[in-house]
Amino acid sequence: MTCTLPSLVGLALWLPGVALAASIQVSPNLISVEGAPGTTHVDTLAVGNRGRRALRVSAYAWDATVAEDGALRTSPPGTMERSIVEWISISPTNPTVPALRSAELEVSISIPEDASGGYMGVVYVESVPSTVLPTSEVAARLGVPVLVNVTGTEPPQTEVVQVRSIPPTEGEPLVFELVVQNRGTRHGWTHASSHQNRN
Repeated sequence: MTCTLPSLVGLALWLPGVALAASIQVSPNLISVEGAPGTTHVDTLAVGNRGRRALRVSAYAWDATVAEDGALRTSPPGTMERSIVEWISISPTNPTVPALRSAELEVSISIPEDASGGYMGVVYVESVPSTVLPTSEVAARLGVPVLVNVTGTEPPQTEVVQVRSIPPTEGEPLVFELVVQNRGTRHGWTHASSHQNRN
């Protein structure tokens, strides 16, 4: 099992993006960057249109963080600490996706020389309702979280803070529950595995 631990929160499972309309899809659902200060990293987002007419979309970056309850919180650029909106460049920002086809967005992330630790943001891809067709539409917006760890600047501060065992019962195995906490700004990934001693 592999879990992502965003900075300053305990272990939580969360879905980075949830579709608001069946006609639009974005892949991948997470951008994760490990890079040194002064470097630039480029990722590609594929925007799919499952509808039967062309769809215009708008792509832009916002601030983001993960709350202690595991929920993704976002807000306009520059309103959260450790904002990376100014690091992110998206091209194109207003593409038209043909019906039943996909288009690619290039997301460039430039890490400043003075950056240290972990940072987070979100790239939103939002459908733009047509002003020509007589039908009413509701805009759909999908968010792709962007996690950035600046290498060589801050050691991981992830630790197990609580272990609880649940005794086995008839038909159910022994279960261990672990609470893992990240006390730093750097994002961490945990790996859990089981081993059975047959001796």
